[in-house]
Parts: sequence; structure tokens; C-alpha cells
Amino acid sequence: MKLLLLPLFAVAAYGGHAFLEDGKEYVYDAELYQNAGTMDYSPSAAATAWKYRVRMQVAGDDIHFRVTDVSGSQYVGPWSSTEWAWDQTTFTGIPSGDEFSVTYKNGQAVSLKVPSNFDTHRRNLIKAFATTWQISLEDKDYFVAQ
Repeated sequence: MKLLLLPLFAVAAYGGHAFLEDGKEYVYDAELYQNAGTMDYSPSAAATAWKYRVRMQVAGDDIHFRVTDVSGSQYVGPWSSTEWAWDQTTFTGIPSGDEFSVTYKNGQAVSLKVPSNFDTHRRNLIKAFATTWQISLEDKDYFVAQ
């Protein structure tokens, strides 16, 4: 099953407490699209896309991640509102197998464990990835003006 990454994060955002059971392993096929363009008289876009598999193992407040089977594609050209541009592109394999862990407390990421050989760019990608899984589990009102 193909899932867009953001909805995947929204469903499992509770950091292993509400939707993810301790001791279980979850595997998702994910797709991520980044498009920038214009939808004026002559719609066009420049875009990148990635497809990959995310394996998650839940251990208490920790979620251990492994990202595999990564492929990527690029698109530059006219953008159709009736056809999916990515159906016409070729996805090329990218070396993968990254593993990292995130510790959550009350649904908030509090620490990361990444291999020491990860450069700053890779660490920042993991930080961004971890924050998308956050949602406060504290018992409080939301959307209330103070």
C-alpha cells in the first residue's frame, strides 16, 4: 500500500503510546513529494520525489527506525492538474539502510540516537523526521486563545 508520508506521520504521531504497541514492529511503504511551481496560464513545476520503506520497532518510549529500498526521481516541466507527473518519471535506487532511534516523552521527541558517521545534513533530516511524529499527550485544551 502506498502512503503519503505526512498522513503516515499523523496517524502514528503519538510516539508509541496511542497507536503503536510496545514490542511490535511496523512496516510502511512511504512516498514523499516536494513540488514547487506555478499554476497560472502555463502551469509548470520543478520537483523531487522519494519512495522508501520504513521499518519501526517500538520499545517503550523508543522507536527504532530503519529506512530501506529508497529510490528517487526528479521532474521539471509542464504541470498537469489532471495527470500525475510521477507516472512518467523513472525512479532510481539510492543507497539506504539508515538506522536511528527517537525517544519520546508524552508524545514529544526528547532525544535522538544516530550513527556517529552521519553528517550534519543527514542528522538534520532525521531531526525533521522525528518532529513530524510529535503530538502532545498532555491533558489540555487545544485551539484556545490565552
